[in-house]
Amino acid sequence: MRSFSFLFAAIAIPSLVSSLPTEFSTTNLPEPKFEGKTPWDEPQNVTDTPTYEERSAELHARQGGPTCSPILDTELVGDGAPLKWTYWAQISLPTYCNGGQCSAGVDSSKSMEFSFSADVHVNRWISGGFGVSKSYSTGVTNQCYSLPDKGHKKACIWSFKGHQTYTVKNIHYYSDVRCGPKIVGQPFRLTSPVGDNKVQGFLCGFDHDCHDQLGYTEWRANWYPN
Repeated sequence: MRSFSFLFAAIAIPSLVSSLPTEFSTTNLPEPKFEGKTPWDEPQNVTDTPTYEERSAELHARQGGPTCSPILDTELVGDGAPLKWTYWAQISLPTYCNGGQCSAGVDSSKSMEFSFSADVHVNRWISGGFGVSKSYSTGVTNQCYSLPDKGHKKACIWSFKGHQTYTVKNIHYYSDVRCGPKIVGQPFRLTSPVGDNKVQGFLCGFDHDCHDQLGYTEWRANWYPN
């Protein structure tokens, strides 16, 4: 991205704050450089959790055995091999400036919510002890302005939030061991927003940085601005 002016809820990274400000200030920070990568680009041999044969449970029931109700769960693999990412989202449609002064903004009706993500089905979301949340909301921001002397044609607002990726696995077992052994799925990466359920910060985007698609997103390795 080439034309950004930054509006921050906080830039104390990696310590993320929990509240939105009443005003925004421009800061002299580097522009984010996107390389088209995501947390799932690394090749992984990932499969979902295998399932039990239903006939096994039916056999136990016919023979007067235990009632076999499956329990689906997710657990951390080792230390999780955590990696840091930042998730960027365009949260306003572009305002067309035509080379003059204009402003872009989002109101409460355009507040957006983003959740954890993975490349396979997750039996149960877990934090893994990494200080992450299940989801977060962008909330409401002030307007973003483009001044006449800048010559911008479009303006829009982006949000960003630090994320943590960590390795987990799905498990499938019964509360009564007579129903069958514990089945463990292959490891996969789970990505969750860091801190609480508030957005981390905002920025103004201009011209080619403003897409016609509301909710256009990008990933960037590491926590911004590192």
